[in-house]
Amino acid sequence: MADKDSTPTIEFAPGSKSRFCEVPLDFPLLIDGKKLKAVTVHRLTAKAVGEVQAGLEENGFSFDALMQPFTDQPQEVLDALDQDDYAKVEEAVLGFLPVKMRAALENMRAEMEAMVQAKMDQAAEQEIKDASSPGEV
Repeated sequence: MADKDSTPTIEFAPGSKSRFCEVPLDFPLLIDGKKLKAVTVHRLTAKAVGEVQAGLEENGFSFDALMQPFTDQPQEVLDALDQDDYAKVEEAVLGFLPVKMRAALENMRAEMEAMVQAKMDQAAEQEIKDASSPGEV
């Protein structure tokens, strides 16, 4: 064990679940002349999750801002990915989200779906009203 004045060496123990996933790109990019064939997605440490959450609280929710810290690429590269490759990276990130973040994201999704459904219902009701009163101004 390290003495009180030195920083301990901390690493994940071998044989645990994988903390990394390589997502092969169907549409590789050339970045500064070098071919990018895959994006590596990784789990975050508790400290990194705290930093991501603080950034989301400060700047508002953005899935891009949530995704980038989980990858080995800057946001500019993620933005340049083909839409299908981006979706594969997004799926890998979702698989590595901490349980608490995943639950919050699912709640947010459910709220958004409910809002969209309510707007669609409202628009349908308005169409019925408009259609049932012909000739009125």
